[in-house]
Amino acid sequence: MSKLFRTKRRKVTAVIAVVALIAIGSAAAAWFITGTGTGAGKVGTLTALIVTQPAPGDVPAGVCVAGSSCDVYVRVDGASGLVTTKGTVGAITSSSTSTCPSANFLPGVGNGVALPLAEQKTLTSGTPVLQKLPGLVKLSANAPEACAGVGFTASVTVEAQTNGS
Repeated sequence: MSKLFRTKRRKVTAVIAVVALIAIGSAAAAWFITGTGTGAGKVGTLTALIVTQPAPGDVPAGVCVAGSSCDVYVRVDGASGLVTTKGTVGAITSSSTSTCPSANFLPGVGNGVALPLAEQKTLTSGTPVLQKLPGLVKLSANAPEACAGVGFTASVTVEAQTNGS
């Protein structure tokens, strides 16, 4: 026998080294394996959502305290089966720019964030739903007292997807 394997310790070390190389080679092979096959998908028709401002009486009265995020409500209509998933705010305009400049209204914590499941609405074409967009707008912590009771108008984008997508 060769001088390499004369002691038991050397034999055990050699066996461990071989086992380690096999394990490393197997792990690397698992990362680099490729394959072929078939897949399936479905194609749908993209339809635009119709987002409108609700009537004042349709929106629950709420208080937006300086430094906190406020909910925004919109009416949404679209293809049946779509589920609302997200709201994003663009330009925000104060209803009284002389006493409460628009700069006091900022995107809130809910801006661009997925809607909580409890707030998601399933659409039925031709039947607009009142959609709550939680925390979409924030009233600045430095807003003047004159902002109390002032409303705002916001440019809002609503996203929806097919149920289960």
